[in-house]
Amino acid sequence: MKSKLCIECGARDTYEFKNTIREYKGNGYHFEMHVNIPFCKICGAPIYDEEIEKEIAEKANEKIREQREIITREEILEILESYRISQKLLSRLLGWGEITLTRYISGNYTPNASNSTRIKELKNPYVFQKLLQNYCDEETIEEKEKKALKKAKSGVLYQLSGLNGIHGKGNLF
Repeated sequence: MKSKLCIECGARDTYEFKNTIREYKGNGYHFEMHVNIPFCKICGAPIYDEEIEKEIAEKANEKIREQREIITREEILEILESYRISQKLLSRLLGWGEITLTRYISGNYTPNASNSTRIKELKNPYVFQKLLQNYCDEETIEEKEKKALKKAKSGVLYQLSGLNGIHGKGNLF
């Protein structure tokens, strides 16, 4: 276990864990969360621990997404898998920076309500199909990207065939 230093009194590895309550309040969410964090036994100050704080932040992020009805990491991954598309390409299709979706999936950023809704809409294969059509109509597409788009078109065709009870090949566009 990593050594813990109290920045208040300078004591090293003299701490105990205490259950405390943290309040989280923002646009569209408000909740309290019980957290177990280290406190210095000598002066009583809380001791920062990066691993513990990261875990707490992940749990808080989940609750914020839940209360604000923001798309989850798992839902985004399901969309990527069902359409056989990369994070990078889907970000481009949506008109976002290439790393935006990666940040949402890693938990470093929480999508705003508008971006969340936009991604959720893609669960509908007809919406995804329209997004692909618009992108293919407007963009100059490189050869490498054509292969990725073909794979995504195949993925949306499979999803559409499942809705219609049809399995096989068809013309998407």
